[in-house]
Amino acid sequence: MFLLDDGWFGNGENARNHDRAGLGDWEVNHAKLPKGIGELCDAAAEAGVKFGIWIEPEMVNPRSELYAKHPEWVIRQPNRETYYYRNQLVLDLSNPEVQDYVFSVVDRILTEHPRVAYFKWDCNSPITNVYSPYLKERQGQLYVDHARGVTEVMRRVKEKYPDVPMMLCSGGGARCDYEALKYFTEFWCSDNTDPIERCYIQWGFSQFFPAKAMCAHVTSWNKTASVKFRTDVASMCKLGFDLGLKDLTPDDLAYCQTAVANWKRLQPVILDGCQYSISCV
Repeated sequence: MFLLDDGWFGNGENARNHDRAGLGDWEVNHAKLPKGIGELCDAAAEAGVKFGIWIEPEMVNPRSELYAKHPEWVIRQPNRETYYYRNQLVLDLSNPEVQDYVFSVVDRILTEHPRVAYFKWDCNSPITNVYSPYLKERQGQLYVDHARGVTEVMRRVKEKYPDVPMMLCSGGGARCDYEALKYFTEFWCSDNTDPIERCYIQWGFSQFFPAKAMCAHVTSWNKTASVKFRTDVASMCKLGFDLGLKDLTPDDLAYCQTAVANWKRLQPVILDGCQYSISCV
């Protein structure tokens, strides 16, 4: 499977050319993808792979058409200076209208492009500027109602598209829990993909979640570590690659190809086998 990450959406002054614009405007960027998502699905099919796509539907940039149309949909304190974490704000999922919008983001992509075979659902900001225009005098309910709203959207997506695998990407944002596993097939444990750090991260996750719930990718992080070591660590979970294959040496590329074949052969053991934690006293 080939996954298209961030940067494919937004147009004009709201084009997603950096992290300061575009979130909330889930229309294909015409300059980057003049023939749209459909052409990417065609290209993937011709190459014999599936096509997946990244979204962050719970968030909005102030530089977006959505924010201009619906500033009341954003969690933001009135009459106070706004704090922007990663240049974005959180949509108010306590509001049923906002829930419908977030659901429509996924629904429209899958309705228009049924060959989209995977979603990477990101969440890169905690709730900041805590105030809900929708709840008005009931601000004490915000965290509870917002979490329930997020879960309701996830439930609706899963109910309509039960066979579409989805990664919940925000391990560092503490989105990983068993409630979420009702609606997602795996977690992205952390953006930290240093293989040495990953040993600790994946070990920690393994105390609570099975290997099949964890995505682990080979990246260029910590180039002092061999491609073999990086691949071996990632092979402990759901294996993927986030690096330029054309930059690999022929030997490293051959190793990765062999590792993928071995991982597929051993997949029943890696993902569904019994795992025992050994403690040293």
